[in-house]
Amino acid sequence: MIMREIRYLNVKLIAWVFILNILIGYPCIAGNSNPDEHSRKVKVAEKAINDLAYAKAVRLLEPLNQKQLLNDNEKAMLALSYLKISKVVEALGVYESISEGSLKGVDLFYYAQVLKYNGKYAVADEVMDKYLEDHLNDSRAVRQQQAMSKIKDLLKEKRYEVSPVEFNSAQADFGAVVFEDQVLFTSDREVDIAIKRKYAWNEHPYLNVFSTKDKEGEQADVDLFAEELKSHFHDGPLSIRPDGRQLLLTRSNMGTVFPKLDDHGVNHLKLHIANRVADGSWGPLTELAFNGDGYSTAHGSFSADGKRIYFASDRLGSIGGSDIWYVEKNGDDWSEPVNMGTEINTEGDEMFPVVHKQKLYFTSNGHLGLGGLDLFVTALIDEKYVVKNLGYPMNTNMDDFGIFIREDGHAGFIASNREGGMGDDDIYRFTLLEEEAFERKLEATLREKGSGDLIEGLTISVTNVDGSELTTLTADENGKVSLVVPDSVKRVRFSVVDEAYHPFSCDIELGAEENTCELELIPYTEYGITGTLYANSGSKPLEGVEFLVSSSVTDSRQFTSHKDGKFTVRLEADKDYDIEFYKDEYLPLIVRYSTKGKKPGIVDLNEIVDLNMKGLEEELVIEGEILYDFDKSDIRKDATAKLDRVVNFLKCNPDVVVKVSSHTDVIGTVEWNDHLGRRRSSSVADYLMSKGIGRSRIKTYSYGESKPKVKVAGETKENEKQHQPNRRSEIEILKISD
Repeated sequence: MIMREIRYLNVKLIAWVFILNILIGYPCIAGNSNPDEHSRKVKVAEKAINDLAYAKAVRLLEPLNQKQLLNDNEKAMLALSYLKISKVVEALGVYESISEGSLKGVDLFYYAQVLKYNGKYAVADEVMDKYLEDHLNDSRAVRQQQAMSKIKDLLKEKRYEVSPVEFNSAQADFGAVVFEDQVLFTSDREVDIAIKRKYAWNEHPYLNVFSTKDKEGEQADVDLFAEELKSHFHDGPLSIRPDGRQLLLTRSNMGTVFPKLDDHGVNHLKLHIANRVADGSWGPLTELAFNGDGYSTAHGSFSADGKRIYFASDRLGSIGGSDIWYVEKNGDDWSEPVNMGTEINTEGDEMFPVVHKQKLYFTSNGHLGLGGLDLFVTALIDEKYVVKNLGYPMNTNMDDFGIFIREDGHAGFIASNREGGMGDDDIYRFTLLEEEAFERKLEATLREKGSGDLIEGLTISVTNVDGSELTTLTADENGKVSLVVPDSVKRVRFSVVDEAYHPFSCDIELGAEENTCELELIPYTEYGITGTLYANSGSKPLEGVEFLVSSSVTDSRQFTSHKDGKFTVRLEADKDYDIEFYKDEYLPLIVRYSTKGKKPGIVDLNEIVDLNMKGLEEELVIEGEILYDFDKSDIRKDATAKLDRVVNFLKCNPDVVVKVSSHTDVIGTVEWNDHLGRRRSSSVADYLMSKGIGRSRIKTYSYGESKPKVKVAGETKENEKQHQPNRRSEIEILKISD
């Protein structure tokens, strides 16, 4: 693709390192009838890669690969060449044919990139991990390590609508900007000239700037823009100062007739500036002083006031490939270039910088992305640049780059070689659905001062320092709370009011991104209870339960359980308490607790009593079966503990009336078994009454042998034990009296 020289400004260096790493001799291939010819083609392909003529390298190596004549090193050369001309499916096929363990060094990084281009994020993570084993200082790889979960989050977010423009061609189209009523863009589509030149990288024509009417949904003529700016080699992309008085144009480093080459044979790019004259045309292009013959300077754009130029360059001092730099107006000249630093620039390539409303938008393959080049935005927060990926569908697993934003900030253009385009790079218009929000993250851990124990279930109020409430949080099982606030919030206040702890409040200064802190709460050295309320069987915490805590010498106090069913209440020494729990559609629950004779401290009620509240819609069996011996009705010792729990429940719930249902086995007559069932129900009732439960609250029933729990045919010595489950009484709630 023609624009590759512009995107990968340091590709000559990358290619050279690549060759040093992998091209260390090429053994003859078994079965090759002409090893000398094979070796000659590989050497020519090697030189083509060194000269950035990747299309030529593909033409030489592809037939050899189809005949299975390439060794693993030569396959890596072909895969790289495919990648550089955007044939990423073909590149993946070649990489996957290379023997396991043969890919090393930078080859692994390129392979991981190709995997991401093809949407294979999980495998890309594995390959990137392997690359990082020997390249721990590669900032690109560190940022993209274990990216799959983060990429899934990016794919969920959709803050833009994206659609292709009408004036795309089968050639490379990119770099769209709006100027007056025109859209100006860069393309390698043919221009009707006598001498047709082609760019060796991918053997396409050179770039030119074109214009068309700014009419969405309508096909308009496409014309060459400002012929006075055209050269014989690359011209574009360009940008225009907001006031329309100047433009910046990226073009090849030109001699009188031919492009200038550096010592390695590379034709670099330079930035030129032109002024608009009175008749609307453009004056002569002037090369900016901060260009150089040994590096590229490209993709210039003005700040809103025109006093700063942002650009991409691989000049000395760059962190990786191409970096984002800027210069400032200094009288009639421009200052020395300033690198924007490691928060923006990586060991990869950063390019196409554009500033809009105090935010810098740029393109990168070094930050975490969906694949290839992605679009990013950064803002300066607390003197630190925070970078965000623009997400899907602005970015895809292919190359997405070169953003232009209209003045209102809600629409603009990008370029992409994503699937579904017309051929090469295409221009897409976008509409903003939701503004980019830069946020500050905060995580706090709650601990008891002194012991250091984690505190869970505690409710924390979070406010801005101006007093406006931000949110209310509940500490999780690890004592942690976390929140995200707008970048405009510089300080938050945590406040805790809880019965078990002294009132607590502190202010936290927030940094640019992630912030952590610990909050130490001082527990009261007095008495208290804590616990968790559950619904029915105890599997589901019950939130919003209102409860009263009262004693004979103090007024009742009312509380409500937290979202996770938890509660904590301070008590006083040497007192008896009734704790009454109420919630709609659940039976009331009354618990008695005393601090008499106890040491100070917070006691967990779940360790003492059952805090399960029974739902009215459930089958309210309040105790397991009471079992009997054959033909007996007296209460066995193993049943007394169960009946005592029923007594405790009835005392705590004085409005409940219970039903005692008794059953027998099938041995004996029906009449006798009905009588035996009544005797068993009476035995249960007598026991409950002996413990203080009124007779009016107990209804007794006998079902005899009519409702066996298990079916057993007759009585024999062998099946005697099988009858035991049928000799039972069951106790369930019949009603709640008015």
